[in-house]
Amino acid sequence: MASLIDSYLDELSRHLSHDPALARRMRAELADHFAEALGDRPSEAEMQRAVQRMGPARAVAATLAADGASRQVDRTWITLLVALVATFIAMRLRALWLPPLATDGTFAGFAAPLIDRWAFVAAIAAAAAGYWAMRPSPAAPVLALAALCASVAAGMLRIALAADWSAAPLAVAAATVGECALVGLLLAQILALRRRRRQATRLSAG
Repeated sequence: MASLIDSYLDELSRHLSHDPALARRMRAELADHFAEALGDRPSEAEMQRAVQRMGPARAVAATLAADGASRQVDRTWITLLVALVATFIAMRLRALWLPPLATDGTFAGFAAPLIDRWAFVAAIAAAAAGYWAMRPSPAAPVLALAALCASVAAGMLRIALAADWSAAPLAVAAATVGECALVGLLLAQILALRRRRRQATRLSAG
């Protein structure tokens, strides 16, 4: 194997620098492919033909980046679905444990249960509409994330207003911690999706 193949693999790795693990894996796989196709002592012409058959490194990287973005879309929506389920469970557990908040109390006491409930409804609406209308885009998960954050914050405020965290049953505390963790994971997935989509767009536009 000589410099022409190495240069091709170096260029592919540069285009995939946004995903080091993918870059390393694809470099190893293509190196093995070229080694099997060309043997131990390929001529310059043979290497040139092998590279041409593979296609431009940027085009290969663009295809891989698009595939990665598509997989990230699936991961983001799965995480959103799990976060919605976890938030619903946490809401129900809080409702079973907490006493009703008096509507003639503080504004926070009046608003917290409304925000807890209706922000969650807004998250479901954003997720449902976004899945059918603009599934590959991170816009709908972002809206659902914002609504979930409002619902989780309101739920935690309800506990602070109506009870003591130290008195919360284990199931309520665990569910609240779980929904917060899943909201954080959803944020990470959305950021990864935006990054992968930008990279795929940049490579395909070049």
